[in-house]
Amino acid sequence: MFLTDVLNCLVEQKDLFLQLTLQHLELSFTAIIIAIIIGLILGIIASEYPKNKWILSVVNFVYTIPSIALFGFLIPLVGIGDINGVTALIIYGLLPMVRGTYTGITNINKDIIEAAKGMGST
Repeated sequence: MFLTDVLNCLVEQKDLFLQLTLQHLELSFTAIIIAIIIGLILGIIASEYPKNKWILSVVNFVYTIPSIALFGFLIPLVGIGDINGVTALIIYGLLPMVRGTYTGITNINKDIIEAAKGMGST
């Protein structure tokens, strides 16, 4: 009985659900692209300058904040709506981006770096 009601609702309002799905995908892709850009920059800074390892600590700390609390913290700053959701997704997307970039750069084999310098790379 309940499942048929849900399926009927989906069929009757398919245009609404399609519109909401596309809006969700648009917001998610926007947040992912921004998180990639910021995360790569922060990861490179943290790996190139040893004094900036505090970036990893800050990103790790922010990642421990529960999502519902993060939405509450963001309401006075950005209000309620799409910007709040995108901002939260960007913040949660930063940890894997920063940590992955930092780990990837710092774990390059020294022999590969030496070979690249020998071939003229900076």
